[in-house]
This record gives sequence, C-alpha cells and structure tokens, in this order.
Amino acid sequence: MPLTKALTGYDINLVITGLKKPLHFPIDSEPIQTMIKIYREFVDDDRSPLNINGGTYARAMDNLVAFGALLPNRELRAHQDDEYIEIRDLETCKKIYKATKLGFAAETSK
Repeated sequence: MPLTKALTGYDINLVITGLKKPLHFPIDSEPIQTMIKIYREFVDDDRSPLNINGGTYARAMDNLVAFGALLPNRELRAHQDDEYIEIRDLETCKKIYKATKLGFAAETSK
C-alpha cells in the first residue's frame, strides 16, 4: 500500500477501519435512464452522464445513486476554492430533483 510505504520512518501507524465497495449502475439501467430522461426535460443537454469516480455518500446504502446536475456551459466548481452555484442554476436543479423524486415515487407506488 503506497500510504504505508510513505509513512515508513515516522512514528505513525495506519489502521484501515473499513472500505466501501465501488458504486456502479449501468447507464442502460432503468433508474439511470429515468434520471437522464427527467434531467433532459428541464435542460437541453444530450451529453452522456458524467461519472466523477469519487467517494460518495450514496455508497452508504444499497441501491442509491449520487445524482447532481452539472449544467451545460458551466464551470465545474464543486469541492474547489470559492465553490458556488448561480441562483438560476440552483432553481433548475431544484426542479430536476423534485421531478426525479416524484418520478421514482410514482414508480414504486405501482
């Protein structure tokens, strides 16, 4: 393990308390396709979904997907200095998230 090797010579013990499995949903799976469809109802954007390959809270539960909207022609500012979102973009995201929750709620109540 690279970190263990880097700590050699220091009075530091590394203890790994647990690892989460990677999170993956195929792009053609029903939940992902539902989210893409709803996103595109609000945003004129035919790009493929972006996978940031990072750790996510969604790994804490089964069958959960991290879902955020990087709107077209916007700078990716998440988790960087001076992170921000324009109010109009936040309003768009709010509509997308609400529609997505309602869409999934309708599916599960069938």
